[in-house]
Amino acid sequence: VEDKTVTPAELAASRIDFAAWLQTLEPRQRLIAEQLAKGEAASRVARQFKISPGRVSQLRRAMRDAWAKFHGERNDGLTLATT
Repeated sequence: VEDKTVTPAELAASRIDFAAWLQTLEPRQRLIAEQLAKGEAASRVARQFKISPGRVSQLRRAMRDAWAKFHGERNDGLTLATT
């Protein structure tokens, strides 16, 4: 879901990053991530993929962590040092 407060440059970078990040996921996780990114409710995604809403929440947290790692961030939001 797009954030109307970001600049066009930030939005473009986000779209490029999101596409690259999706490629790091397993195919089924990629489909789930795409549905959640479109703003679909967890309950609807759960029905669509025949999993529980709780499992969708678990996957969402795992994907959040994977996104942060993709961007070189720790789970607490701080940036990891790069060498």
